[in-house]
Amino acid sequence: MADLRFERVPLDQVPWDALDACPDRVVCQTRGWLGYLRDTQRAEPVVARLLDGSHEVGWFTGAVFRKAGLRVLGSPFPGWLTFDMGFNLQPGVARRDALAALRRFGFGPMGCWHVEIRDRYLTPDDAAAVGWDVQPGNTILVDLAKPEEALMKGLDRDVRRCVRRAEEQGVQIVEADDEAFFEEHYQQLLEVFGKQGMSPLYERDRLVSLWRNLQGTGRLLLLRGLTPEGECASTGVFAAMNDSMYWVAYSSWQKHQALHVNDLLQWRAMLHWSRLGITRYDMAGWVPYKMKFGGVRTDIYWLRCSRLPWLSRLREPARRFIRAYRLRHGVGKT
Repeated sequence: MADLRFERVPLDQVPWDALDACPDRVVCQTRGWLGYLRDTQRAEPVVARLLDGSHEVGWFTGAVFRKAGLRVLGSPFPGWLTFDMGFNLQPGVARRDALAALRRFGFGPMGCWHVEIRDRYLTPDDAAAVGWDVQPGNTILVDLAKPEEALMKGLDRDVRRCVRRAEEQGVQIVEADDEAFFEEHYQQLLEVFGKQGMSPLYERDRLVSLWRNLQGTGRLLLLRGLTPEGECASTGVFAAMNDSMYWVAYSSWQKHQALHVNDLLQWRAMLHWSRLGITRYDMAGWVPYKMKFGGVRTDIYWLRCSRLPWLSRLREPARRFIRAYRLRHGVGKT
């Protein structure tokens, strides 16, 4: 498929419903998520069809923004609080061929100097075959396809005990759909980071924008963990579509830790999406405490290419700093 090429499609002409039904489609590729990136990153959404000659064989989703004055194409880009994006391809289309076409598209019609992508099906071999750089990382994946009894057995023994104890103490987990939720969440987050003399990695309005853009789609779950007296003790934000669920944001008040609200909230989020047919929980990065929910540490890869080699080299020191910060403070967000 040497003739593969991408052709950008205006957003009002994208067949959103048909694309969202693709089996390799994830929530971060949807129209609502692109609206969130537009509003919070000043990023210009890009959707392009992949053509083999005149035949459509796939799609690409991403966004263009400026970094140090240069145009960059991200799908996604680190710091966007966004997970997998990349391609939706027909059977038989090799992702490495789409990757080669993406370089031509990014540096040609899009006029970009740097392109980054995280597609869960791309491998280091794909990158090497077409001359892209690879930045490895890790996440934790939980298999949600198991029966509920098996899911519970997959939790660490201490987590199972905490879940039962929270239920016995009268802790309630309730769904939310109101802007006040995000003020509660952010105040909890300020306490968590404030105790370490740090500031949160994202501002309150970013999650508000995500909620507004995904509201009514059924793809965003907001959960409050309530004490027996009805006080909000923890908050969690989770997104899902097709087969994949993602941990977006999570926080709690330290004074309520003895109630084990956090473990119960995570368990209920897993059950919610599992019952709706979600089979895969990406916990959005690896930190040791996440392993207690029954997941497996799994390699993930950021692939990138630049017109000038020094552009990629500038990315590496910043990446190392952010990774060290997140591991030190238990933050696993993308």
